[in-house]
Amino acid sequence: MVSRPLDDVLVVGGGLSALSVLLSLPRGLRVRLLTPPGASPASSWARGGIAVALDAEDVELHLADTLQAGAGLVDQAVARAIIAEGPDALAWLTTLGVSFSDDCALEAGHRRARVRHAAGDRTGAAIMRAVARHARAFDRLVGRLAWVARDDNGVVGAWIDPGSGDLELHRARHVVLATGGAGGLFADHTCPRTNVGVGVAAAAWAGARLVDLEFVQFHPTAIATPSSPLPLATEALRGAGARLVDDTGERICEDLAMGELTTRDALARHIATWPRPVYLDARHLGLRLARDFPSFVRAARRLGLDPGAELVPVRPAAHYTMGGVATDAWGRTGVRGLWAVGECAATGLHGANRLASNSLLEAVVMGRRVARAIAEDDPPRRRHARAWTGARRCDPRARTRRPRTRAPAARHTPSHGSGPGRHLAPHGDATRCTGATWHRRCARSSGRCRRGPVLRGRRAGRRCSATGVPLVTSAVSTRLVERLVELALDEDLGVSGDLTGALLPDRCVRLDLVARDDGILAGSALIDDVLRAATRRLGTGEYEVVLERRDGARLRPGTVVAHLAGSARLLLAAERTLLNFLCHLSGVATATAAAVRELAGTAAILRDTRKTTPGLRDLEKAAVVAGGGHNHRLRLDDAILVKDNHLACAPMATLVERARTRYPRLPIEVEVDTLDQLDEALSLGVELVLLDNFTLDDLRRAVAHTRGRAKLEASGRLRPGQLRPVALTGVDFLAVGWITPSAPQLDLGLDWDASR
Repeated sequence: MVSRPLDDVLVVGGGLSALSVLLSLPRGLRVRLLTPPGASPASSWARGGIAVALDAEDVELHLADTLQAGAGLVDQAVARAIIAEGPDALAWLTTLGVSFSDDCALEAGHRRARVRHAAGDRTGAAIMRAVARHARAFDRLVGRLAWVARDDNGVVGAWIDPGSGDLELHRARHVVLATGGAGGLFADHTCPRTNVGVGVAAAAWAGARLVDLEFVQFHPTAIATPSSPLPLATEALRGAGARLVDDTGERICEDLAMGELTTRDALARHIATWPRPVYLDARHLGLRLARDFPSFVRAARRLGLDPGAELVPVRPAAHYTMGGVATDAWGRTGVRGLWAVGECAATGLHGANRLASNSLLEAVVMGRRVARAIAEDDPPRRRHARAWTGARRCDPRARTRRPRTRAPAARHTPSHGSGPGRHLAPHGDATRCTGATWHRRCARSSGRCRRGPVLRGRRAGRRCSATGVPLVTSAVSTRLVERLVELALDEDLGVSGDLTGALLPDRCVRLDLVARDDGILAGSALIDDVLRAATRRLGTGEYEVVLERRDGARLRPGTVVAHLAGSARLLLAAERTLLNFLCHLSGVATATAAAVRELAGTAAILRDTRKTTPGLRDLEKAAVVAGGGHNHRLRLDDAILVKDNHLACAPMATLVERARTRYPRLPIEVEVDTLDQLDEALSLGVELVLLDNFTLDDLRRAVAHTRGRAKLEASGRLRPGQLRPVALTGVDFLAVGWITPSAPQLDLGLDWDASR
């Protein structure tokens, strides 16, 4: 292994976001660019344009379109900041030699024509040609990122595979990940094959937080070629009037509110579930087709099609990943010295679905922001940034002063053997490990933190625990969980807040979260969510959380789950909200574990149902997984479930046939009350049959009759103590509806640190 001299900044990637960082850093810094061999950046493949607000009024309109496309899961403050800097970004690109058209185009999801193009439908390639010319002056490395190197204080560089078989450590004070998305992991995709989430994985190993990985955008109109990557039929074609039709010539978008300009997520779902092949009809565009959309014309002709005279087959394909490495509005991750920008980063701009042509805008704006933040010793940051790495004293008077950036308190990072060295192990900050040391540096005489501790809002495994149990089990964003936490705080604090807590001196205290009963832990990541929300609500307070146990851990009376330190007013005001969540979710996990133990030695799997507490479904289902159970359905749109009240309206065969025609990719489940209905379901080839309220004898007959032709689930009135006989009949699943809404709470409490 080889070690290279220290750089100031190592930028990993070769797309527009990477080059925007590179060209915006101040002179005098030692900067190096790392690009993988033979890679073509996704930015060069962009067929759309760059969305830029036309004026101050249009900033709000552009923001409204972004919020609507993102399904309400957009970080509004971040989105407004990025959109407002759009005109400056466009001007900067123009100074680098990009020639944009004078006219603005209309694309899907936009209610005004605000998208600027260069070179027709090859805007990305035109921008990259101009920007790459200016980037040639910088030192460039060719190799693949293996992982980010870090020590106890943050990033120290990156381990790189140059292709020789030996890893090289390139030392740098700052590492900027601009490695693109993960669309190349899908069979049908429109991006370079090298886009497989390398930067996101490296960030996770370094201890950074990942969010919203389930949000993958499928472009609705990829040209249906035999193999990936599929060429794009750009959004602008539909903006110019191209229509979507099936093989009978019927228009398929007439029932959609925005027709062919419906947002990508909704249109992709519509096309994917259309029962017939879908085509793009651009024949009526005439001469404009070859003039404005040359890439589309060339791609169609490579298939032997003349788009001016024929229909072009299209289908959805993985196109863009909205989730990734969580950053604040300046590209910071939760690891000191590690930055993320572009498609590998999750700033909150895109929400659950990216608005057309917002990606190039984000790449330039955030690239320049990251460069400014690196250049400034203490750049502006949002008070409630999701990945805040600064440290402030616990003295409340410090809020009126400019915060100073300090190194985190020293923690031992264990050597994992496979890493390049003891202090460069890729597994990240020790606070993410069970049993992490909590450094008590408070002055015990007064209870005020004079020299510490380093109090930070630290996310403790937001998306997953040490056992791999997800906090959120469906496509509902973590931001919905944050809203739920804020609602719970509103209920607890009311209008006037914690009146008793307001009488307390705002001193630094230390508390332990302790189990009072035997049980299973669930919801541990919500500790940080509640404290961060309470910090915003009260406008004061710093804190640190160190977890000793993770979701799925077995608890005994007296087990310390976590150590909390911070403002007394903050911790005590948040106490009831915090315990309400944790006691309930841990109770669900504990009840699940008891039911799973009852099934020990059988082949049956315990599954929950949709009988959940309103608003808590995703959290309760995660608690079921923490207890060793499995999730069944989450919502009404994740499978076709034909129940008895459906069969009262239409025959089973009719409903199954319609389901297969309209939703060919969704699983079909049928609930039956009799063995005759089971026969009919088996004859229709149903994948899963729910045996509702069957007796034990009938369950045995059903299993013998099915002979493995379908999976069988027993449901209805299955109570504790009655599960094992049902499992021994040979059914595959037991569905229990009582665990999530009626499980008794597990008693947890906040105790003063006994070592005080």
